[in-house]
Amino acid sequence: MTRLTLLITTLLLIASASSTAQNTDESYRLIFQDEFNGKNGSQPDDRYWTRTRRGPSTWDKNFSQIERTGEIRNGKLVLRGLPNRYDPDDNALLLTGGFKTQDKFAFQYGKVEVRLKTRNRIGNFPAVWLMPQPPCDGWPTGGEIDIFETIDQRNTSYHTIHTSRYDGQKTNDNHQQKGFTKTLRTDKWHIYGIEWTPTYITFFVDGEAVGTYQKSDNPDELAAGQWPFDKAFYIIVNQAVGDGTWAQPADVHTKFQTQIDWIRVWKKE
Repeated sequence: MTRLTLLITTLLLIASASSTAQNTDESYRLIFQDEFNGKNGSQPDDRYWTRTRRGPSTWDKNFSQIERTGEIRNGKLVLRGLPNRYDPDDNALLLTGGFKTQDKFAFQYGKVEVRLKTRNRIGNFPAVWLMPQPPCDGWPTGGEIDIFETIDQRNTSYHTIHTSRYDGQKTNDNHQQKGFTKTLRTDKWHIYGIEWTPTYITFFVDGEAVGTYQKSDNPDELAAGQWPFDKAFYIIVNQAVGDGTWAQPADVHTKFQTQIDWIRVWKKE
């Protein structure tokens, strides 16, 4: 073996060992996973998931119970936004799909990873995020953790914390948020995740940290709601469409789609 070959082999072994060490933290154990390996056309496992219901907000104003808006296809959960040719009794021009684990699976602290890709186009607004398990304070006092969002045709992923108090960006709806971004092709497969501990929440894309939200050590900030993250949260996955408030208005004749390969949650022993 030449000296160069030996050096290359050694470096590859070190890289392999480092990669393995990063992905097998023995202080965490897997507590939830869904690989979405059901039959084509089936719905996600109802032991964990229920469909999101329509509401007044941008993200939920088009939700439908039509199964085509969210179903298993080829080992993926496919979430869609579809021109409404399926429900003549529904006056929504676009029908969208989403699911949540509320009242079925919630957790406090841990690691979350989701592998997904979306279809970039004007009006696209998919998300994977966490909300507090009821009973809880209303939004934004109860907090929100956005593991992944993107909008329109932007090759950008957004990772955001919402609370009623943070020394950051003030928004128009009387809450505050702290966000991080990553430039990448969101129409390609990527792994988005967080590590959530009692003192910080770090966002990751493909294993790379893109930002950390820290719990304040200021009692006044904490009393005002800077850290509402000491309770259980549940998971939401959805394909929403824009109305001009952030994502641009969606073309009601266009199909939208986000595919989720898997979701996994680990908790520290």
